[in-house]
Amino acid sequence: MQVPDPPPMLTRPDEYAFGDKIAVADEVAVRHVDELLRQRYSRPEVKRYTAPRNADFDALKAYYDTRAGAAGWKPIPGLGRSLFPGEYALGYERGGSAFAVVWLTPRPGSALVPVNVIRFGVVDKAEREEIGQ
Repeated sequence: MQVPDPPPMLTRPDEYAFGDKIAVADEVAVRHVDELLRQRYSRPEVKRYTAPRNADFDALKAYYDTRAGAAGWKPIPGLGRSLFPGEYALGYERGGSAFAVVWLTPRPGSALVPVNVIRFGVVDKAEREEIGQ
């Protein structure tokens, strides 16, 4: 049950690309989603990405809606409504697994936006091979 690969607009930085203020807001947003979903799903893993500040987040949502839906994932209703202003998330579930994409409103002076993919209880093919299953 593999999570769709991220779209080309997301890049995986070698180092965390944000200062303390954005880092704190980013961690709070990830923690909110984690707290909402951890009770239903297990084993969260966060992968951090960045997007340009002018990225089209409606296109990001459409990208994941299309690919997740094609792979049998169902949207998690209401996930984004439970967050603080300036925090955004969309989530999908399938069986006992889920994943969420979390991002912040672009901050003044920052060329990038943190985007996180949180996986809960997802074991993909590469991970099965790695653990010998």
